[in-house]
Amino acid sequence: MTKKNVISADVRVGHLVKYKKKELKVVLSEAGCRGCVFQTEAGARFCDQSSSCFAHLRRDRKSVKFTYKEG
Repeated sequence: MTKKNVISADVRVGHLVKYKKKELKVVLSEAGCRGCVFQTEAGARFCDQSSSCFAHLRRDRKSVKFTYKEG
């Protein structure tokens, strides 16, 4: 059985997080999953990272998405 790589819901907005050798930035989301690196046609319901970005599952109650680090 393989272990899923799930990003912690405690990561603060604006911070960087390493995920599979890439640096991702945590940013506020105003349009659901639009612009998130994990966005798929299947939607958030089937996303492995949904526990990290849904506002009601985060301690800070902010809806976030993950983008690639610029630069």
